[in-house]
Amino acid sequence: MFTLTLKPSSLASFSYQPGQHIPIQIEINGRVYQRTFSISSAWRQWKKSSTIEISIKRAPQGLVTNWIPNNLKKGHIVRIGEAQGSFVLSPKQRRQTNAFVACGSGLTPILSILESLSDAQLSSQHLLYSVSHEPEAPFKNRLQTLANKGLNLLILESSSQGRIKNDTLEAWLSEIQIESAYACGPSGLSQHIHDLFIERSQRLGHATPKFFTESFGFANASASSDVTLSFKDANGRLIMSKQKNGTLLENAEKTGLNPVYGCRAGICHQCIAQKKSGRVRNLKTNQISDAGKEDIQLCICVAETDLELTINERTVQ
Repeated sequence: MFTLTLKPSSLASFSYQPGQHIPIQIEINGRVYQRTFSISSAWRQWKKSSTIEISIKRAPQGLVTNWIPNNLKKGHIVRIGEAQGSFVLSPKQRRQTNAFVACGSGLTPILSILESLSDAQLSSQHLLYSVSHEPEAPFKNRLQTLANKGLNLLILESSSQGRIKNDTLEAWLSEIQIESAYACGPSGLSQHIHDLFIERSQRLGHATPKFFTESFGFANASASSDVTLSFKDANGRLIMSKQKNGTLLENAEKTGLNPVYGCRAGICHQCIAQKKSGRVRNLKTNQISDAGKEDIQLCICVAETDLELTINERTVQ
């Protein structure tokens, strides 16, 4: 995990809430790429030094996530956008009893939230962090500091202890009543944790907690090559191609189009396009759409039938 410290140049216009993410634009070999990363630093760091941190996990085949730690140096200028996202604590929730479940790099927004709380507020917060191997868990020192201040912390080594189960929640929370539950990790984690908390609430006779999720990644984007994609840009130009493996965003890029996008993971909603006709499959929910007009996210959809789309293209300054 690589941590990058950023200092926004326009301090008056930049703000964020712990748990939110920001889009970052990087130019690589003359082409501009945009990715979205969660802010991993505490609010007090922003107030003290006007800096924020993002923590980046290298993806094996990730162009941007491998380029950043190898090439960005102190003093380099990158473009960032406004902080976005609703994976945050309201002032009321800061005073409530909350449970957080993180898997892998899904810890970063939760770490920002927890480190922004007072010691008194931390005593009613509970964090379950699932990692493949505990000795390699990132941010262990920061997590231990939070635990010393009152956070109920359980680190689960998934390689030896397996998936999170009802028994895991019982060992972690006992019979504590949870008012809000937050889960962040790969696609599939959120629904699993949601189901576990519903079962737990019913078993203990508690009210079902409010549930908040953030996820990354999704099912394999395999798609039928018999489908024809018709992309129309803002100028009315029509480009048609046979669908290849990958999302609609990736297919549009393969035709030479430059669609607006952000996170490429279904979080930021910047890649919204209008579907004129045809059916798409959402890779995060596996649901298939109706055939009529609707807005869809290019980065998490593949076509199930011939498709006509109007997309928004990026304007490179």
